[in-house]
Amino acid sequence: MKINVIDLDHTLIPYDSFKKYILYFMFSDILRFVKFSFWTLLNYLGIFKKETFYTKIIMCSRKDAKYKKKMIQHAEEAINKFNVNVLEIVKSNTDNDTINILCSASPADYVSIIAKKLSWQYLSSYFDDSSKFIYVKGFGKISELERIYPKNKYYYNFSISDNPEDLDLLKKFNTYILYKGY
Repeated sequence: MKINVIDLDHTLIPYDSFKKYILYFMFSDILRFVKFSFWTLLNYLGIFKKETFYTKIIMCSRKDAKYKKKMIQHAEEAINKFNVNVLEIVKSNTDNDTINILCSASPADYVSIIAKKLSWQYLSSYFDDSSKFIYVKGFGKISELERIYPKNKYYYNFSISDNPEDLDLLKKFNTYILYKGY
């Protein structure tokens, strides 16, 4: 089997989906606004590690009574913004023996919905069985990919991302594109 890895933010869609996720929930009530503002400041100042920031934002957002419905809406907004050029590039590198994998540091809460719409697999940040947040970014993307899709069982066919931080990941593949379309 071959695998292709496709980055979500600024590659398949033209924006940062997690920033939009934050804004989606931040303005839904005043207490959440205060919490998110404070956590964003601590993150910006480097007091919070990214994992702590993501954990606090996601856990607080998940308390929203309409969370699942909002995740579907958030995913649908992203789906409506798909870059058709990127989809064509992926299609040209895909055959019946290819697994396409949507890859993102964003949470599985909505990345999974987007991937399902495409009939793709996904790699994204998630909470493990002990409720520890696993931040799938940088080397985390590589380690998750190699854990789930080991090179001795899968041919690393094609990858595409806009982010130079993903270059080590991209270089694991036979063909890759550092995408500059947006």
